[in-house]
Amino acid sequence: MRTRTCHSRSLSRLRRSVRRRGSVLVLAVAMLVVILAFAAFSIDVGYITLSKAQLQTATDASALSAARELSRGLGPRPELTPGGVAAVVRDAAVSVAGSNRMADTPAVHADGPRDVRLGQILWDSSTNSTITVWGVSPYNAVEVTLRRIEAGESSGDRPLSLFLAPVIGHETAEIQTRAVCGLLPGVGFRPTATQNSDILPITYDLVSWQQFVLITQLTRRENGGPAVEAKLAVGSESRVSDAALRSEPQFVLVKKGDEGDGDGDGDDDGEGILDDPYGVGFGEDNYAYDPATGTVTRGQDGIPEFDLYPGGGSNLSSGNRGLLRLGDPGASTLDRQISQGVNQADLAGYNGEINFENGPLDVAGNPGLKTSLQSALGSIVGQTRALPIFTTVEGNGSNAEYTLVQFIGVRILAVNLSGNNKYVIVQPGVVVDATVIPADIAVEDATLFTAAKLYQ
Repeated sequence: MRTRTCHSRSLSRLRRSVRRRGSVLVLAVAMLVVILAFAAFSIDVGYITLSKAQLQTATDASALSAARELSRGLGPRPELTPGGVAAVVRDAAVSVAGSNRMADTPAVHADGPRDVRLGQILWDSSTNSTITVWGVSPYNAVEVTLRRIEAGESSGDRPLSLFLAPVIGHETAEIQTRAVCGLLPGVGFRPTATQNSDILPITYDLVSWQQFVLITQLTRRENGGPAVEAKLAVGSESRVSDAALRSEPQFVLVKKGDEGDGDGDGDDDGEGILDDPYGVGFGEDNYAYDPATGTVTRGQDGIPEFDLYPGGGSNLSSGNRGLLRLGDPGASTLDRQISQGVNQADLAGYNGEINFENGPLDVAGNPGLKTSLQSALGSIVGQTRALPIFTTVEGNGSNAEYTLVQFIGVRILAVNLSGNNKYVIVQPGVVVDATVIPADIAVEDATLFTAAKLYQ
């Protein structure tokens, strides 16, 4: 009896042990599935995160490179049309995107017309923030969107293939990144400890600048139409007054020659040369700037020029040719400011900045446009600088004081400060500088812009 009872108990324990082993096996299999799911989640989520970071890096680099081309369509006489700017911007974006690697692709794919759009970015001074408007020119902003979302594509923007997630039914992941980059228009400069401002310590009068702009706009040939000479109806005055300009001066458009294009040969072949009856130094086109090489040669590039040396002379004080004293008045300071820019110390007396949003600024003059500045000015031929514009000047020589009201961008084309034929020839240009102070102004009115910067 006792033997049979012990045997029964042993069998019962054996059955329970077998049942336990079966339960553990089922539980182990279930846990293995969960562990694999977590492994898939961890590995693939890490892969997706890394891939998205790589794609964002490519997007940022693509937008920055594209934005550096935007200046070619800005300013009063842009190098490229809006269509031309759009083409070079998209080419730059696609090229830089393709130079970046991302996950399983050696070159990030970008489609210019689809992935790149252009527009304007503006500064809202009331909120200290930016506003973007797409599709409006002149363009100073670019948006680049790179993606891995196009199913069935073999061009590099197909969804990202995953490693272990297919076990739980997820074979791919979609990734998309975006970057907005732009050049904000500005009205002033704030140099930093490491970055000088490209300000030319030479000033030009507002009346001559406005006359130059108005006349050159009127004398442009549009769509092959007849060339005309624009004359300001100011009687015997050699310069139009501020008041006259503000009250919309009257213009007389006179066809030159015998109703032709200005060369007096009776036909409209575009060979005429526009006169400069009031000595502003406008309309000449004797120098050509090559953006590809950064060099200036004799020739024509379609952008009118004016002369800083005699230009505005009747509005300059005796013994002063428009030099400004920003900081130390010595010649070595002027050399440095011309060739290397204006630094923080130079503007210490102006709270470290020149910002015309705060109103006009009175700045002392330096006597004489010195022959010794020939080398410094010659070293920046082909480069752009911000030219200060003044409305009034009081005093003479080192006692002169100019009232500055704005900056304009100019490109230095030719310099000669020796002999009787002195000149500093410039043409309108665009200054792109990291120290420009953004301002709430229209893009089409600006010639100063901040350096390319990511905003979104």
